Amino acid sequence: MFPGLDVLSSQLSSWKEKALFTPGPLTTSRTVKQAMLRDLGSRDSEFISIVKDVRRRLVELGGASDEYTAILMQGSGTFGIEAAISSVIPPEGKLLILVFT
Repeated sequence: MFPGLDVLSSQLSSWKEKALFTPGPLTTSRTVKQAMLRDLGSRDSEFISIVKDVRRRLVELGGASDEYTAILMQGSGTFGIEAAISSVIPPEGKLLILVFT
């Protein structure tokens, strides 16, 4: 039906688990990969419930009171660091980064 699909299919079926040596949690277990095969839309009640629970647990983990909340953001680790720094440092503030080699 699609050119090259049979080649791709054979490559996927012969694929083996491998460790990825890059930053981040890229190597995941088979059970996690299987759980990710099901799509949940951002307006599905199950998705909303899961996100609400994760946010509540993050605030609890941080030892903060209920007057605080956690905001989930999609992106790489670099994106998360940039978002945190840009949220904490005021516009006229400065940031000192020390690199030891």
